[in-house]
Amino acid sequence: MEAAALLTVGSRLLRAEDRLRAPATAAALLLVADACIDVATSAAGPEMALAVAMAVAAELPLAVLCAALAALHRGGVGANSRRYEW
Repeated sequence: MEAAALLTVGSRLLRAEDRLRAPATAAALLLVADACIDVATSAAGPEMALAVAMAVAAELPLAVLCAALAALHRGGVGANSRRYEW
């Protein structure tokens, strides 16, 4: 489901579509949940270190990016309108 949400966000960004908030929010929530579950269910030692490294280096930064996209996207009038305020 993470991959589907991320692919949807990416394709809608490339096409500058208005319907971006829901998949970006879903992707952010799924990434945070996955990071928490990976860390919580990993065994102590190298497996825990790998889970924390993946969460800190990949999943959580990508979740923050998706959340920022969802928060900053205002939804335009037309299909090609870009309404971002950085």
